[in-house]
Amino acid sequence: MTDRYELPTVIHRTPEQLRTQRARLIASTGLTEDVLRERAEAWQLYPEHLTAWNTVEGIDYLLGGDADPEPDDSDDTPACVIPANA
Repeated sequence: MTDRYELPTVIHRTPEQLRTQRARLIASTGLTEDVLRERAEAWQLYPEHLTAWNTVEGIDYLLGGDADPEPDDSDDTPACVIPANA
């Protein structure tokens, strides 16, 4: 049992780590990003692909809509803080 005032565990990710995770998620579907996007817009994804796509969209949001695989800077400041038990 945990203390109700205990803060949740968080995961810190740099922009580069998020871009890597994003690329791996897309690759794991066996589809290109464009095909994945088109099928998501048409509601034609298998549940596991939809989960991956939703995560990709979340990463895009955290990156400020910039999912460009090339980072703009070499700053290691975390782009986000994600609760580990969310």
